[in-house]
Amino acid sequence: MIGEVGSHGDLPSEPEARTLTAAALAAAATGLSVATHARFGRGGLAQLELLTAAGLPPHRVSIGHQDLLDDPAVHRELAAAGAYLAFDTVGKESYRSDRVRLRLLLALLESGYADRVLLSCDVSRHGYLLSEGGTGYGHLFRSFLPRLRAAGVDEELIDRLTRRNPLRFLTGREGRTTDRRTTAGRRTARTGGRRRTGPEAMRRGAGPLPTPYPVPARRRPPDTAEPPTVHRGPGARQPKLREGAGGLSP
Repeated sequence: MIGEVGSHGDLPSEPEARTLTAAALAAAATGLSVATHARFGRGGLAQLELLTAAGLPPHRVSIGHQDLLDDPAVHRELAAAGAYLAFDTVGKESYRSDRVRLRLLLALLESGYADRVLLSCDVSRHGYLLSEGGTGYGHLFRSFLPRLRAAGVDEELIDRLTRRNPLRFLTGREGRTTDRRTTAGRRTARTGGRRRTGPEAMRRGAGPLPTPYPVPARRRPPDTAEPPTVHRGPGARQPKLREGAGGLSP
């Protein structure tokens, strides 16, 4: 991945535009993805326009710090274009409260863009470490995800946000976006005589995504009828190794 490369306003300056374009060209040539820095979440649309104009597909772009931008319309526009939105300052309450981050994230999920979200905590300084009194790397799993579950998001969707989306972004796989016919807006689902809305209904959306690459099976140790005898004391013999079907074993 190439990043963070970015800008500090609604429109990139000339040097920032050159840097973004260079990053896009390098990523397009190497097959890598690009993660941007958008100060306070601003300028994401302009960044995406520059990057894609240089030949980088939008599904290999992550627009940074979107949880600092309280503008759901911009979030939807970026997601509809195929880019990832990084809600990547979770826990930085001095910038934006996690309560607002949760509201913005739920709005994006309810609009049908669960496949376009990346989550992290932007632990960018020594003082953010848990040992230094900060929220640390574990804040997302320790604090924010429980609040997301309490809001009605199920484990399949949590897995998508924290595992499958990052795998797809980092490997440059386009995959597919969420089927908005089944997850868009505050749709309702009729279950057991009652109607469900929002995140609760969203759990019945599109099925799981394929894993980008196969997970190797864990190798089992060779079976032995009984444990080897261990001889102790001076001059003790060590057990000899023999080669069996499962490799070398005592």
